[in-house]
Amino acid sequence: GRLSSFRSFRQAEPQRVDPMPSPDISATPNLALPFIAAAQAQKHVTHTEAIRALDALLQIALISRTLTVPPSSPVEGDRYLVPAGATGVWAGHSNAIAAFQDGGWNFYVPRPGWVAWSESDEQLLAWTGTTWVVAALSDPSPKLGINTTADTSNRLAVASSGVLLTHEGSSHRAVINKAAATDTGSLILQTNFSGRAEIGLAGDDHFRIKTSATGTTWSDALIADAATGAVRLPGGLIDATTGQRPALLLPTTVRDIWRSDLASPATPRSYAISTVAGDAITLVTNEVEQIFSVYMRDVSMVRVWNTSKSPAQSAWVDWNLAANTLRVSNAAHVAGWLPGETLRLGDPNPTGTNTLQMLALDISRHLQAAHGSVFRQRGLKLSIAAQGIGGGASVDCSGTGTIGTAFGVISGSDGGRQSAFVDVFTTVQSPISNSNLLFIRESLSGGTALAPSRLLRLVGVWV
Repeated sequence: GRLSSFRSFRQAEPQRVDPMPSPDISATPNLALPFIAAAQAQKHVTHTEAIRALDALLQIALISRTLTVPPSSPVEGDRYLVPAGATGVWAGHSNAIAAFQDGGWNFYVPRPGWVAWSESDEQLLAWTGTTWVVAALSDPSPKLGINTTADTSNRLAVASSGVLLTHEGSSHRAVINKAAATDTGSLILQTNFSGRAEIGLAGDDHFRIKTSATGTTWSDALIADAATGAVRLPGGLIDATTGQRPALLLPTTVRDIWRSDLASPATPRSYAISTVAGDAITLVTNEVEQIFSVYMRDVSMVRVWNTSKSPAQSAWVDWNLAANTLRVSNAAHVAGWLPGETLRLGDPNPTGTNTLQMLALDISRHLQAAHGSVFRQRGLKLSIAAQGIGGGASVDCSGTGTIGTAFGVISGSDGGRQSAFVDVFTTVQSPISNSNLLFIRESLSGGTALAPSRLLRLVGVWV
């Protein structure tokens, strides 16, 4: 009968454009649910259509609001919000609610105030009459985008020319909390979404300011110690006027980095090797004090050379084992050295920048002990003293060993002791550490003169 004809019509026409007529006396004013007319035949058909609309429009839960192509295998009762640009049977139904019912799509045109839950992005939406907007926040809300789209990584996203966080009461505090000390809690400043500066706790609990020119390679500009508040500037300071890095003087533990109280000739000077065993070199004479004194232990190392080899081979003395025996820092440096060969104190000319044949001193062990790390110091503040016998004796220092760079003190003409404070700026990196070398020269005046006492006492480090 008439019901069979109705079903045939539905099967032949699966795409049904908004079935809701304009509100009139035959339908409800808000959802446009059809009324059953008096003496109407097939009353159940009208009733079914109203129930179907109620099923679609009450407690609206949308599977997606971004899908532009109708799903190929929808499930009965599935509902979608049709976005702009939709294709297929959804074309022309932008902003409508598409409900898959009885094997076909029904489209319901929204009215102002309708709300719907979007399952795909967990947002509550409302129709304003012209557009769907986020209607309200749940507590807690999974994410919030203000004038932009939030995602699972940026659950709060704001697109604005400014953000104001003001006080309620008398104070206001913004908190960035991290789970553990090794995690990061920081503020990153970007250019076109590429990081240029980071402020906060990055990987530890020390406050840091970091900078980057690429967004991938970062440099610490400032580190404030979490326990003491002491501030470090790993990149140094730059003078605003010259653009140059100013030198800073660090007070240091006062130590003798070069000292000899044994009468000695000028440098360079030579000694005969008696034996070599492992890292120990024994001299023919008891003159180790002219090369390395007890005061220099765990403070400095001095370079010596085997000039019997061609080319000359170097090693670094770091201990005096006896009056005639010294120790080198690496036994491999003296492997193959033989009795009868000549040990020289003072670099052969040229050795790098050292054209003055000055002896080279490495102070890395003092830097580690006094300052906790070995670094390329910019210079040293020294107290220098010299005393002679039978004539004048002098001690000069240089940061490079080049001509015109050496200066220091000279004793009186009768050998009387003289001393002075000097600043020596160093630039040549040690071949055995991450510190800069200091170059030293000892000179005598008078044919019979000797130097009984030479002293370089470190009192400060320039960085």
